[in-house]
Amino acid sequence: MVCPACSMPSRGLCPTCQRSLRPAPPRTIGGVEALSGYAHVGAAVRLVHNLKYRRCLASGLLLADAMAILSPPEVTCVVPVPRSLARRIRYGIDPSTVLAVELARRWSVPIVDAVSAPPWWRRRAGMDREHRGRVPFRLGAPVPVGAVLVDDVLTSGSTVASVIALVPHTRLSVVSGTSAGTIGSRAGIDPVPGGDVSSDRPAAAQHLGIASVTRLLSPRTPTPHRDDVARHVHGRRTGDRSRPR
Repeated sequence: MVCPACSMPSRGLCPTCQRSLRPAPPRTIGGVEALSGYAHVGAAVRLVHNLKYRRCLASGLLLADAMAILSPPEVTCVVPVPRSLARRIRYGIDPSTVLAVELARRWSVPIVDAVSAPPWWRRRAGMDREHRGRVPFRLGAPVPVGAVLVDDVLTSGSTVASVIALVPHTRLSVVSGTSAGTIGSRAGIDPVPGGDVSSDRPAAAQHLGIASVTRLLSPRTPTPHRDDVARHVHGRRTGDRSRPR
């Protein structure tokens, strides 16, 4: 067994990666409370990266464990903030869906696939908030009152703000795997201190004592939960909008 963050031999997160995890401060995006499992520093950077780009579901399970304790009161369902179709095809995974499936299981609520993503949008990682703009999401179904939007990482907050702007009510909350960056005041996003994702990556590698990026590669870990993710994605393709857990 290897550490899902740094791939060193370990059962679960190794002690070095465990010590690097930091709590994330609460944020407000478009008047909606946003909570995150971890600050986007240290091993948390690698957990998100390995889930998004290496299909390491073990990393997703660890992020979901931290997110699950942030359950808002009276949560009714979880709504994934989807990845673009082009990136789902390229990387073979939608990280928000993986996290939403795990949170739905832990909170015993359904998943509602209310948000439709465009086929592609410009890569936004490392961009400042002035150049991110809005993502042209669409609502394919109503977002129930008490819904929780699920995303993998919050940076400027503009992606989640793009979804919030489509929802006609305010009884909504956001839970993400990690939180990073300096949030600006545009689109109702309140400022909080922090570094951008691009500046966090070298710092995280130095903290973990990693000399080569090749040591960061995590296995594309199969887990007992991968079939649930696959079934949910299949349900989305066939038009099933809600899957209770």
